[in-house]
Amino acid sequence: MKKIAFTGIVRYTGAEIGGWYLELEANSHEKLGIDPNARVMMELGEDTLHRGLRNSKNGYSHVALNKKLVDKYHLKEGMEVEIHLQEDRSEYGMDFPDEMREVMEQDPEGRDLFQRATPGLQRGLLHYVSSAKGVQMRINRALHLMTRVRELHAEGKIK
Repeated sequence: MKKIAFTGIVRYTGAEIGGWYLELEANSHEKLGIDPNARVMMELGEDTLHRGLRNSKNGYSHVALNKKLVDKYHLKEGMEVEIHLQEDRSEYGMDFPDEMREVMEQDPEGRDLFQRATPGLQRGLLHYVSSAKGVQMRINRALHLMTRVRELHAEGKIK
């Protein structure tokens, strides 16, 4: 799996949520040999992160940044930043919390419903669990999500 260096330009849309991103050269996915709008691993400084590499309407590619990264690296609008990208071959496009794995082992029906959810919904649910700082909170969230996937299934949002 090849890792390639890119120079990105920090952009800010002005939106409070999801406003920061790195603008990359057009069709950056081609250099990586992956499909457009694919999941990638991005190295920025000491951080390695799961991200979506997206093609913009303006012809450029981009990866999202969050406020935590912007603050940590003192990023400013228009600043050039070097990153490294490679294809993300993880099963879910992000880390899978141990607490979620343990809860799913004890709940085969919940695990099956989770597996049938769309990849984006799976990532959202995993992010919810992994964003909790404490182990007990991650366990509580994982347990709550097993109830939630049943509700989503009953609502027809998970087939």
